[in-house]
Amino acid sequence: MYEKAGLTDLALEDCSEVLDLDKSHKKARNKRARIFESMGSYKSALSELCAMQLDFMHKNKESVLRGVPLQPPVDNKKMEDLCDLCMEQAEELANERRKDFQVSS
Repeated sequence: MYEKAGLTDLALEDCSEVLDLDKSHKKARNKRARIFESMGSYKSALSELCAMQLDFMHKNKESVLRGVPLQPPVDNKKMEDLCDLCMEQAEELANERRKDFQVSS
């Protein structure tokens, strides 16, 4: 509800309250990831998706160890795209810091 109204702070707060009660709540994690991504907070979005993947792997560890094919909760392409965006942001930040350092030297 808050997300559609553009009230991202309230939407994130709601998700946090849900996750306080249930750390593996997929809808809350997905919503937080989507909001963080829309805000350009790619590292935070990736963290949410990684938490979902790790929870899935933990809950299905016996099947994973036996090599049973499973459908993870997050598409690998989505994870790769967010990783790429994180790397781009890190490179931009590093370039900005280099420029600031060169100016102050």
